[in-house]
Amino acid sequence: MTGEPAYGRSVSVIIPAWNGCRYLPTCLDALLAQSYPDLEIIVVDNASVDGSADLVVNRYPQVRVVRNRENAGFAGGCNAGMQVALAQILVFLNQDTSVRPGWLEALVEAVLPPQVGVVGCKILYPDGKTIQHAGGWVEWPLGLAHHYGHGEQDVGQWDESRHVAYVTGAAMAIRREVAERLGGLDQGFWPGYYEDVDLCFAATEAGYDIIYAPEALLVHSETTSVSDWRAISRASQRSRLRFVLKHLAPDRFLAEFVPAEHAYQQATAEELDRGSLSSAYVEAMSVAGAVLARRWRAREETVNQVLSSLLQLYLDSCSGSARPSLREYHFRSSLPVVGQLVAGLRRLWYGVAARWAVRDLIQQQEALNQSQQAINEQLVRSMACLSRELARLELRLGSESTGVGSGDTGSKRQ
Repeated sequence: MTGEPAYGRSVSVIIPAWNGCRYLPTCLDALLAQSYPDLEIIVVDNASVDGSADLVVNRYPQVRVVRNRENAGFAGGCNAGMQVALAQILVFLNQDTSVRPGWLEALVEAVLPPQVGVVGCKILYPDGKTIQHAGGWVEWPLGLAHHYGHGEQDVGQWDESRHVAYVTGAAMAIRREVAERLGGLDQGFWPGYYEDVDLCFAATEAGYDIIYAPEALLVHSETTSVSDWRAISRASQRSRLRFVLKHLAPDRFLAEFVPAEHAYQQATAEELDRGSLSSAYVEAMSVAGAVLARRWRAREETVNQVLSSLLQLYLDSCSGSARPSLREYHFRSSLPVVGQLVAGLRRLWYGVAARWAVRDLIQQQEALNQSQQAINEQLVRSMACLSRELARLELRLGSESTGVGSGDTGSKRQ
């Protein structure tokens, strides 16, 4: 950046980074090669342990560095960058990206019209030929987010700009005035997933357009900040449920989402990490009361119904998961002629020496499983009670601040 950016068409690119030493040089080199004249680059380090912040400070003195004391996730990193950014156009960019020439000019041209809220990019996988993202859409009522063109070979079929439901936070632009009106990104989606979809839906609700701009081209390695697929699954499922609670009215949640989710459990039983889904329901219960009260001004009866449905989804997900268990062993032998005799002798010895001990262990295990399940269920029910209390507090505080009595109805009450 040459001096401080002037308002208007000035741009601050904000990069939330976590253990990004391997990727940040490629990302920053491509950014600095952009011909855009009024550019500020900010790297927000989310408490990396690989020296990411020091790498940027030492090798890229023209880049501003913000050091978070803890990992604030993607949304928290973006919000921290917004607080110090000087420009009027904000661009959020993943650390594992490499933008192509002309990328920033295309983003700026697309985001300037006053009716536009958020602009996203055409994103390719590292091979430079396979489409990762060309705008997105949401499958309701499950709240599953999908990318147009995902996995397709890029032959120009997604080269027209158009309105979409959302664009991915891997690379998105938003004017400061819009971001501030929307309150930034929701850090409740920590560590990541769906905060970009949530921002786009909030912008749409506020009357802005979400635009896919294919001229803004880049490549993206994807999910490099998380290497554990189970952690990815947990984060994705947790954020999906938060997104649904925020953007599907409570009556639709109960009438449409709950039965669809039961079917989703059954249809994807072999593919899903059941533990991730179970923990997602538990975490959804912990925040549902506050989300429903703040977002929808939901009545206490409605909050209780939603919490009860989440509890049942949790119990169903637990009952459907396979648990390792002890079992009696059936002896066989592949020896010809004398095989049956050998197997019989083994069964006899097993019956004398071990069967009763194993059966006792099996009984102990069954009792332990039942006890553990009972403990888990009690903990989840306690969490649901806490969520109800949080909802009551949220509604009471909201009523006191607005002067609306508990018997009145707000504009979003269901």
